[in-house]
Amino acid sequence: MPSVDDLAARVPRLPGLMVEHIVSPRDNDGDWTGAVLVDQWGRRHALRATSTIGRERDVATIAILENSVSRLHAELRVERGAGAGERWMVKDMSSTNGTFVENVRVTDDREVADQQLVVIGNVGFVFVRDGSTITSRRVTAPASTVEVSVARTAGHPAGTLRMIEPAAGEGGVVELSGQSVQLGVTQYALVVLLAERYLKDGERDATVRGFVRAIELITELPWDTAHPNDNNVKQLVRRVRRSLEKLGLEEAIESRHGFGYRLVLPGV
Repeated sequence: MPSVDDLAARVPRLPGLMVEHIVSPRDNDGDWTGAVLVDQWGRRHALRATSTIGRERDVATIAILENSVSRLHAELRVERGAGAGERWMVKDMSSTNGTFVENVRVTDDREVADQQLVVIGNVGFVFVRDGSTITSRRVTAPASTVEVSVARTAGHPAGTLRMIEPAAGEGGVVELSGQSVQLGVTQYALVVLLAERYLKDGERDATVRGFVRAIELITELPWDTAHPNDNNVKQLVRRVRRSLEKLGLEEAIESRHGFGYRLVLPGV
C-alpha cells in the first residue's frame, strides 16, 4: 500500500480549498465500512455503506463547501453479493459539474477500484478500500482574521471590526467593541469579500471604492443552492445587514445600481 503522502500527491490541488471546507463523520460514526476517501492533505474521510457527497451539510454524509460541488452531488455505496465479495459503486446525482473516476465522467453507476482517483466537481480524492492500512494526517489551520478600523461616531465608539473564521469552519464571527455576531458560511464569506475588496481598493476614489458586482458574488461565494441568482444575493445582503445591526452598524452594506455592493463603516 502506498503511503498517505503518495496517495495525497495524486490528488489535484485546488486553489482556495481549505481543510475546513470538507466535513465528514468520524471513523466510528454510523455503519463505517473501513473504506475511506483520502483528500489533498492526506486526511481520511470515512465511508458508510451508502455515503452521499454534496455541498449541503444537512443532506450529505461528506460535505464539501466548494462552488463546483452541487447540493447533492454523488453517492458512493458498497454492494455485497453472495459469493461475489463486495464492490464499491459511484453514482452521479445529476450534478452540474460532474463526477469523475480516473478522469472519466460518470454517466451511470460505475465501479470504483482501490486507489482510484475520484473527483467531485473540482475536488479530488483517492478511494482506499481498507483505510486501516494508512495513517490519516491531522491537519490544522489557525483561525483566520480580517480587521478593519472603525472611527468613532455619535452612535458608536472607535474600534476594530474583526472577522474571525475558526479552523473548524461553520462560518465565522464578526466582532466590534466587545460585541459579536455569528454568521453562517455564506454570510461570513460575503462580509470578508466586501471588507477585503474595500481594503484592496484603497487608492480608488471614495465614491466607487470597494464595490463588488452581483455576478462576482454569485460566482465566488459558497452558496447552499445549486443555481444562485440576483434574488439570492439580495436576500443574503438583507440578512447580513440585520446581523450587523446588532453591532450598532446601520446599513453597513450599500447597494448601488450598476456598481454592486460594498461595505460601509464609519471612518472606512
